Formats: sequence, structure tokens, C-alpha cells
Amino acid sequence: MQIALLLPCYHSQKLSQTVTAVQAQIDICTKLWPQVGFQLWLIDDGAGSTLADEIAQLKVSVENAHKLCLSRHFGYDAAVLAGLASVAADAYVVIDPEQPTMIETMVSMIDALVVGGYQVVGFGNKRRMIFRNCAFTAQVKRALLQGASRHVFALSDLQDIGFKQKRLAWIGSLPKRQAPPWLLWVIAAVAVIALSFWPLGATVGNVILLGFCFTLWQRRQPGGPSYVISTID
Repeated sequence: MQIALLLPCYHSQKLSQTVTAVQAQIDICTKLWPQVGFQLWLIDDGAGSTLADEIAQLKVSVENAHKLCLSRHFGYDAAVLAGLASVAADAYVVIDPEQPTMIETMVSMIDALVVGGYQVVGFGNKRRMIFRNCAFTAQVKRALLQGASRHVFALSDLQDIGFKQKRLAWIGSLPKRQAPPWLLWVIAAVAVIALSFWPLGATVGNVILLGFCFTLWQRRQPGGPSYVISTID
């Protein structure tokens, strides 16, 4: 069994220490499951020259490390999508370098896949699931890529994908939740009503509504590659 570890990197602090912590988790997993092999993929999501140089050095010095470079910054989900589309493996573990405290959960994620028979592993509480750090099988990856061909790719799609899932406890404070579309419409309506009392309010209100409509349209636009790969090494 081959597991690909995907680390999207953009403005990660202390990346070398993060990779060292990941290697320590790999060593633990290798002792627990000798039949499992690991590939570490550092995804350069348009990082600056300093971080890009650090990624290149880690690729050379770390065993089974690989580098995937995007042509510019596309965002976290797009970097993960590029990794999924480019890397062949039996399972995938996504690790956010900006959340170093979550690295110690890697053994629990892999245990859920290898021993527990789960196909999707995420984090959160009773009301909310978070997939910024997550693990899933190749079968789930195929379903994600199929969905990405129809709408904009997001790791949050894992919550509704329908495979056997396990929820682990998130360590630390939960990341901020993105505002839902209905809240944008409420804000737009309130702004338009408030501006109606101003002589130029109708014009400004129409501009605001157009802006919100365009934002929502972007979220619902058809899928497809939302990244451009420059190098794979």
C-alpha cells in the first residue's frame, strides 16, 4: 500500500521543522505497518523565492520527497487538487503546514484507513467537519476528481461524498468558517435598503448587487483544472 502525503506550501513558517515532524510520524507508521510505503509531496503554491528554495532543498535531503510547483498562487484547495491529479497512490493524507499541532494526528488518520477500514477521515466536533487536514482512499480521490469536472473543487466536498467516514478531534481552535451564500444576500439586501435613502444610493446599490451576483456565480461556475503546473520532480 502506497500513501501520498500532500503538503501545500505558500507562506509556511518553519517548513523544515514541519517536515521533520512529518518524518517522525512516518517512522512511527512504518514500524506499525511495515507494508505501507510513503511519498512526501511538497506542493509549491506560488511560494516566494525563499520558501521555494527551502522546498527544493528538502526535496533533495528528505527520503522519498517530491516537489510539485504551480505557476503561481492558486490557493490551498487548488494545490491539493493539483497533487491529487498528478500523484498515483492507494491513499492520500493532506497536511496543512500552517497547522503544525495537527501533524501528530497523522498516525490516527492512517490507522483509521489501514486498520479501521474508513475511506474518509476528517476532523471537527458534533456540529462541524473540517477537511483542511484529512485522509482518504484512491476511490474517494476518483470521486473528488469527477466532481471537480463539474464544479469548483473544495475539500469540504468530502463531507457529502457518501463514503465511510471517521471524525477525529481537532487540536486547538477551529478555523474560521467561510460565510454561506445566503448571508451574502442578506448583507447585500441590508446595504441596498440603507443606500436607498441616499440620492446616489440606487446606483451604488446596483453595483453592490452586481458584485455579490458575480461572487456567487464564481462559486458555482463549472469545474475543471483551476491550477497550472510548472514542474513535477
